[in-house]
Amino acid sequence: MTPSTARRALIALRLALGVAAYAAPANAARMFGIDPDESPAMDSAVRLFGAREFALGLGLVGRMTAGRTRWLVLGVLTDTLDAITVILGARDRRLGPQTVAVGGGLASAAVALGIRSLEGSQPESR
Repeated sequence: MTPSTARRALIALRLALGVAAYAAPANAARMFGIDPDESPAMDSAVRLFGAREFALGLGLVGRMTAGRTRWLVLGVLTDTLDAITVILGARDRRLGPQTVAVGGGLASAAVALGIRSLEGSQPESR
């Protein structure tokens, strides 16, 4: 996979996940194995996640520039912290297997796509 293809895949993943989580937070929570009826604040928490994903995706749209590279680096950092959070939750038995699989899988995929997007990529001249 080329860095450009990885970046396009990452954009699509972030935008789709962001819209889905923001527009249908209960469904997004269920996808992660979380019962949205357990907490009245769940919709808001999932929408916060959706807004973050959507913003990180929008930051990558367009030609590669120094600014877009910064968005990629910030995304890799965010996704790495997400993966660590899932690992800690699994270790402490606070997250169920579906949450670990989906959350850890998505975070790991985003880290891999972000790193591949950064490999050998030079900002295009304006």
